[in-house]
Amino acid sequence: MFKQITYFQILPEKIADIKCQTLISLSLTSNKLVNVDPVAHLTRLTQLVLLRNKITHLPSGFGNLMNLQILELASNRLESLPATFGNLTKLTKLNLECNRLKRIPETLSRMCCKTLNLNSNCLVALPHCIANMPNLLQLSANDNDLKYLPAGIGQSKTITAIHICNNRIMELPDGIGKLTTLESLWLDYNNITAIPMR
Repeated sequence: MFKQITYFQILPEKIADIKCQTLISLSLTSNKLVNVDPVAHLTRLTQLVLLRNKITHLPSGFGNLMNLQILELASNRLESLPATFGNLTKLTKLNLECNRLKRIPETLSRMCCKTLNLNSNCLVALPHCIANMPNLLQLSANDNDLKYLPAGIGQSKTITAIHICNNRIMELPDGIGKLTTLESLWLDYNNITAIPMR
């Protein structure tokens, strides 16, 4: 006897009821969600996991989730992030892998992000603010269309890992040699012809 599996396509408005205002962790992995607007009312959330859905956009009120520390949005259909995204200043882990993002807002510099996963999107450039993210340890942007790294990335005082395999990068910024905390640098499958001497 087979059990019928029910998938959410639209997040119920009731989830924003007062009874849900105590929620600090919400996971809706592997559903068929397209619209998650009610989530913006759950302002006490510290962890939100929406992996493997069909989400095409985040509501403008998403920036109200200012207590979020972990945000998992991998394997959706996001093409952009709302202007308020930078309000998530307590985020320590942000996973945006396998979406359709073409750009990342410069407001990321406000975040406390330690782990930033941008793998498998449609990015042609990374935001310059990455160099100013004071807690960033790990940056992954494999499988995009990146042609260069931000020139100021050498100013980072914390980054330990940069993984940018399978892009279109032809050269690295000179400042990359100034990353005194860097432990892991993956540059496989790019178009790099020379390694900076400094």
